[in-house]
Amino acid sequence: MTTYKELFGKYVQDLSTDPTDAGAEGQIWYNSTSGTFKSVLSVGAWAAGGTFPTALNGMGSTGTQTSALSVAGQNNGGVYSNVSASYNGTSWSGETNYPLSVAGPYVTGTETAALVTGGNTYPPSVDRTDTFEYDGSSWTAGGALPSGRRGLNSTGFGVQTAAVQSGGLTPGTVYTTSNEYNGSSWTAGNTLNTARYGQGGGGSLTAGVVAGGSGAAPAYADLSATEEYDGTNWTAGTSIPTATSALASGNLGTQTSFLIFGGGQPTTGRTVSYDGTSWTNQPALSTAKQQLGGAGANSTAALAFAGTTGPTTLTTTEEFNVSIYSPIAATWASGGAMGTARYAINYGIGTQTAALVAGGYPGPMANAETYDGSSWTAITNLPYVIHDTMGIGTSTAAYVVGGSPSTANVRYWNGSSWATTPSISAARNNAASNGTASDGFIAGGSSTATEEWNGSAWTGGGNLPVSINHNQGAGTASAGLSFGGRAPGYMTTTNEYDGSSWTGGGSLNVGRSLFVGGGTQASAFAACAQPPPGPSAITEQYNGTAWSVAPNLATGRYTGGGTGATGAAAMVNGGQTGTNVGMTTTEEYTGETPALDYKTLTTS
Repeated sequence: MTTYKELFGKYVQDLSTDPTDAGAEGQIWYNSTSGTFKSVLSVGAWAAGGTFPTALNGMGSTGTQTSALSVAGQNNGGVYSNVSASYNGTSWSGETNYPLSVAGPYVTGTETAALVTGGNTYPPSVDRTDTFEYDGSSWTAGGALPSGRRGLNSTGFGVQTAAVQSGGLTPGTVYTTSNEYNGSSWTAGNTLNTARYGQGGGGSLTAGVVAGGSGAAPAYADLSATEEYDGTNWTAGTSIPTATSALASGNLGTQTSFLIFGGGQPTTGRTVSYDGTSWTNQPALSTAKQQLGGAGANSTAALAFAGTTGPTTLTTTEEFNVSIYSPIAATWASGGAMGTARYAINYGIGTQTAALVAGGYPGPMANAETYDGSSWTAITNLPYVIHDTMGIGTSTAAYVVGGSPSTANVRYWNGSSWATTPSISAARNNAASNGTASDGFIAGGSSTATEEWNGSAWTGGGNLPVSINHNQGAGTASAGLSFGGRAPGYMTTTNEYDGSSWTGGGSLNVGRSLFVGGGTQASAFAACAQPPPGPSAITEQYNGTAWSVAPNLATGRYTGGGTGATGAAAMVNGGQTGTNVGMTTTEEYTGETPALDYKTLTTS
């Protein structure tokens, strides 16, 4: 009998703990502690991506996970759209609008060389034959589709100059026809074996695949049938495990590496991959949805976005990746209680394991405390009572800036005592602030003004686009963020600072005021708030481009304090729930982290 050593050139190792490095992939070892044979294998997982610009379903889409294109669709009220948008692997941005407001168009190709045809416009209801080509900036008319039809969203495959459109719907009729595009005109291809629309498609002109969808009228039954195309004929492939319609696919995938996901009825998050021979169930989308958009070039990396859960049309985006790592979900956990209950803190100094808080309400008060990651310790009080201040620095080199009652004072904590340092130019409170003892800033606070701290003096910086208060800050004076706040409504705006001027960043998913934030320009967090009806437990994390929703706090609150070295290692402390009674509780946030996907081997 052939041994493992003869096959792989090494013996099965006897280990008391599982290895933690990527080199363990595919290896087998014996864990003497658990008494089991184990290995590390790749696994697929969906994770949150950047927010789609507007709630739509029934859009057409194409591209890859890092370069995707969405075209048209309809909103929750059934109003058709001409909106086009592209995804860069992190965030969505607007593209030149499609010439028609249409639902259910066929889209294939790439973000900068796309092909769009068909779909339905309304009112009046017209199933379109129009074809347009996109070069990444402008739309150009192409040859007309032989006959108008809808329900084409993810049904085709190929590139702009060699594409295949399959099936489709007009009222009362579901088609078996297919058509091929050569870069200028459509010609008829051979017929499908099964009439269908709303199916998933992928591949190339000479090696394509379609699966699922809705079948012939009047039942429009969900289908499980798979068909493969060789450039001439359609032949039956292995059926998908569960019949599914209104799904999405990675239409740049290949006949041997293809992914479909979502759909209905009932609405599902089911995900399955195809290797040219068989289908394999993959982890489901975190939110079941149909009439969604999709993109992907293989079965190991895909994008799913927008769509509908039924009553609600979505703006969420999810990214699928196959890796030897399984994500450990982000969590909030209880930390040590503060010695003094307080609210109206509204700033953070330090990190999750070395923080400082001073002042607050009720009172106002002068009490100050530091945190070591597990417990709070009282330190010398501030020389005056204050609340709604700003903060810069670390727990041993901290600046408490401005605040209410209205003041321009700045006090410095050196780890043992408080000292007076240069004041800011004007009294201010509830402004964004963050940074180090030699590279800090404040911005806003019922103002557009920015002031920068270099360790010895304050200087004026570039103005925010609008006057805002109760905003929060992250980063430094040379790479900062201001986000949320009131101007006067609850804001979702994010602005990024380069040391001289502010420019727009990705919008928060929730308008926020009286909240907590911190981190860096590339990794920030926002937690709690008082948007109506408040208090809020909602958390978001910023990756330098876009905000994504993170796990909620255990307890909703506002006007609390908090800080973080990054958006993935943060804390929230104090605050109130609306009773004007301060809280002592602390919660600590750990962002999503990767962990090797260990498998226990068994015999069967």
